[in-house]
Amino acid sequence: MLAELAKVALTPFAAALALALLALVLLRHHRSAGILASALVILVVFSLPITAKALLFSLEKHYPPLALNEYAAPDVIAVMGGGVSHNGHRAALARSGDRLLLAFLLQQQHPSAELWVSHGIDAHAQQTGSPNTAADLLLAWGVPSNRLKTLSDNENTVSEVKLLVQRFASHNDSTGTTGTLAVVTSATHMSRVEAQFKRAGVPIMPAAANHWIARTKKPLQLMDFVPSAISLGGSTRAINEYLAHGVCRLKNDC
Repeated sequence: MLAELAKVALTPFAAALALALLALVLLRHHRSAGILASALVILVVFSLPITAKALLFSLEKHYPPLALNEYAAPDVIAVMGGGVSHNGHRAALARSGDRLLLAFLLQQQHPSAELWVSHGIDAHAQQTGSPNTAADLLLAWGVPSNRLKTLSDNENTVSEVKLLVQRFASHNDSTGTTGTLAVVTSATHMSRVEAQFKRAGVPIMPAAANHWIARTKKPLQLMDFVPSAISLGGSTRAINEYLAHGVCRLKNDC
């Protein structure tokens, strides 16, 4: 609970809001103007596209988009978190739906691989899905039912990784081999996920999806210096990931 509160409190918007409220409390104090100016600077800086791009790229640069033929053949493809929601009537791709698509394409490229749907919930969806929701969508796309497995929902990345580690160990025991585990999640999230698997002694083949920043660098444009709500969201996403990685290290989960 404290870790989650810290993640919220240390986001640019929350920090700027806290400083603005402090300035109002100290309205007649000679330092109130400086505090209010600090709040404005924080809000503007982290709302700049150039700031958001730099922060997101620092997380994504080690996991660039790859062509399907650049991946080694996996024995198991595990989709982590999100990817699908439910609109009350049917499964629907959520914001992070690219990871579900990448997992599907990898399985089509390597038909002998099992496809595991781990945690089908998208944090931004109004009505969350489930592993079964994602499985229904994958079956409709043409993934064979004997290649598809659903796992239980998990509250967070740590519990999700632990479940996958256990299931993959059982898979290796049943097959009598040491297989290759491809893990599909967002590029911004992959560093923390890979660190947790490494901590558990399980090497993975990262299959990063949902890239915010393209592999090719584009020249700076005037709009890169114009604040926007989308950029503030991107900066917040990156900062949250860094904070979560820090908490993960403190708890010795990474």
